[in-house]
Amino acid sequence: MQTATEVLYQRVAELWRAGGCKPGTIHQYLLWVRRFHKHFGATDDCAMLTRSQVDTFAAEYVGPRGGAADTARPGARNALRAWSCALRCLGFAVPRWVEPAKPRRLAQMLAQFVEYRLKHGGISPSSVPSEVRYVSDFITFLRKRGRRPDAVRIVDIDAFVTACSSRMARKTLAGVCSSLRAFLRFRLAVARLRYDLASSVLETGRACSRRPKTLETET
Repeated sequence: MQTATEVLYQRVAELWRAGGCKPGTIHQYLLWVRRFHKHFGATDDCAMLTRSQVDTFAAEYVGPRGGAADTARPGARNALRAWSCALRCLGFAVPRWVEPAKPRRLAQMLAQFVEYRLKHGGISPSSVPSEVRYVSDFITFLRKRGRRPDAVRIVDIDAFVTACSSRMARKTLAGVCSSLRAFLRFRLAVARLRYDLASSVLETGRACSRRPKTLETET
């Protein structure tokens, strides 16, 4: 008489077969499932079906021919992810394969920038992550040059855009420059910049052929 575990193996195998899996693939998947269950000593412990737990298992697993964890990990991941999906289809409660990363708390300057853009810039929330990423890259670039964001110079803008243009497609570069202009306008609006440098951001890698008039009068 078959055990409940063997019956479950058959049900999952039928589900995989219906999904187009080949017999050889199903055989390999079930080998990894059995190894996983043997390793943790439980055949119905769905709580262990996460990528981190599978990676732990793969790191500790030593097959009949030995082998490194890097060799075992891909096979174990593929098989046990398929097992997890199949159990979910059969009504079992299984955990997320990978827990979503907790959103990072933005630095105060970036948080204020986001609030400003949503309130005054008319952008959609879906555009926020890319703008924050590009502006964060710009701020990091400035710090490496020993510059604060509120002491930015046209030469710093030139250098950043040039660096981006050497590794980005034109469309991506346009997004970077648009985000940079928005950030510079924001800093001007909150009185942290003395001059409007947004118009100096061009996608050619050269910010401007001459300084803004407001800068020409400064000594």
